[in-house]
Amino acid sequence: MGKKKHGGVVRLAARRARDKPTEPERKLSEIIKEMGLRLCKKPEAAASRPVIEAAILLASAAWNAALGDQGLRNQHREMLKRFDWGGKQPWPELVSTDTDSLIAGLIEYKQAR
Repeated sequence: MGKKKHGGVVRLAARRARDKPTEPERKLSEIIKEMGLRLCKKPEAAASRPVIEAAILLASAAWNAALGDQGLRNQHREMLKRFDWGGKQPWPELVSTDTDSLIAGLIEYKQAR
């Protein structure tokens, strides 16, 4: 966004509507779910609770990192360790066990859209 000075006050350029018609605004929860499903080996299948929780955490970390907030991206491993999955693990149902790679892929996906 461009900045304009008016009498010592910095004014940010107003956000303008896009020239092309686009789909209506989507809820963030829908987008995070869509991103999380990209991490599943079988996104059309019913996922277990561990997979859902891990995928949402990783998608949220990617979303925030793409916006410049690295906090969750840097803390996700510790957070995953604290989940109580009742002895189950999400990794067999996810496309990778490399969480940094999963987050990086989702960041690219978000930035491309």
